Amino acid sequence: MTRTTRVFALSALAMFVLAAIAGWWLFSHMPGAEALTLRIDGETFDVSGPSGFWPADLLGGAIAGAVGLAIGATALVVVLVVVPLSLLIGLGAPLLVLAALSALAVAVVGLVMATALSPLLLLGLGIWWIARSRRRPPSTTIAR
Repeated sequence: MTRTTRVFALSALAMFVLAAIAGWWLFSHMPGAEALTLRIDGETFDVSGPSGFWPADLLGGAIAGAVGLAIGATALVVVLVVVPLSLLIGLGAPLLVLAALSALAVAVVGLVMATALSPLLLLGLGIWWIARSRRRPPSTTIAR
């Protein structure tokens, strides 16, 4: 096991233990829950606080803490993964399409301008070629 995996596993275990302790504390010391009951098939269960049997209280707290941890992890995934992806797709894709269409428009306008101005370009190229050949000194050949 690599060091990173070990650190991640230990921190996840520590978070679970802390969530279980916090859940047990909330479950045991919930204010205003003196009359909290659960009714299943006509049978009433008192869930208003600690039952006096510490393993059951700790298990209930651990379940409450784990549920809270799962809700927090889900919210964290939504905030760190779903929101950036939706922003990327919602804003980035239209901007990418806009940039591609703008590049296409520039290419089309350049092609149209080159086609429209091609006689002038050919005339300018001819004048440049003639002017360049006049300025060049005649080549000298060495006779043997």
